[in-house]
Amino acid sequence: MSKSFTRTKAVIAGLSAAAAASAVILATGGTAHAQLDPDGKAFDIFQNNVKVGEIFVPERSQGDTDYLENWVLFPKYQYPGPQHPGLATVIKAGTTEYKSQSDFFENVPFKPGSKYVAVDSHESSGLPQ
Repeated sequence: MSKSFTRTKAVIAGLSAAAAASAVILATGGTAHAQLDPDGKAFDIFQNNVKVGEIFVPERSQGDTDYLENWVLFPKYQYPGPQHPGLATVIKAGTTEYKSQSDFFENVPFKPGSKYVAVDSHESSGLPQ
């Protein structure tokens, strides 16, 4: 099984890009791209108003279509689905600032039971053939 396929499975098991974009739209009241824009600050993941994770997006060039998002899901994070009806998951711009991806890895809270998810993304204006 390829590394890319394994990462893709991890993404599907977590929040999909569409769900993440919807959550960003809900949190900001505006429109959002599927990806999260890098600005050095982490994004916070909330479920029912409880912080359950952080996302860090490393710098990338404008127009890049291949990029990585680093997600840390805290122990109380629950995967959305029919087993959790009414679960509200929202992504908001956070206040924690990281200088780099390595700074994120060194300082993001990672208690026992936390999970790391690498979201390896490729944007396209069309569906795969």
